[in-house]
Amino acid sequence: AMSSRGHIWNQTIPLLKKHILIGCGANAYMLEYPQNDYIGQEYIYKNGYQVKAHCWYLQQWVENGLVATLALLAFLGWYVIRSIRIYRRVDLHQRLSWIGFGLFAAVLVYLITALANDSNVCTAPVFWGMLGLGLAVNRMLVEKEKLFQKAEEDTEVKKRVF
Repeated sequence: AMSSRGHIWNQTIPLLKKHILIGCGANAYMLEYPQNDYIGQEYIYKNGYQVKAHCWYLQQWVENGLVATLALLAFLGWYVIRSIRIYRRVDLHQRLSWIGFGLFAAVLVYLITALANDSNVCTAPVFWGMLGLGLAVNRMLVEKEKLFQKAEEDTEVKKRVF
């Protein structure tokens, strides 16, 4: 069911310590992955070469290094947390809120499936486009609803009182 992902990950995880700071380069995973696994090529890959890690996060680490992967995860985590905070406060009966919530859900589904799947030419541009649109809609909702302005004003009032 997992298309031998366990075997691929077992070969990929030892590569991670080699690429803690700097990765091997964009789209160079195939060059780092040990291609001399002749039994795996015969029974698992069907006489082919392994070119993907089948986990977007592992592949990012090998290709770009841990520092870049942590920066990517921090950015994506910021987007997810910010979106949760926004969509808990807005009225979901408005069209812009629904569009933003749909974009957030699509990005979240992609991030979850990236655990056992990898980015490819068909889906990656759609993901990055939806992420950009989601960021834009979130900003429009914050400005329109003035969501976080009241909390900032309350903290300023408390500072003045004390």
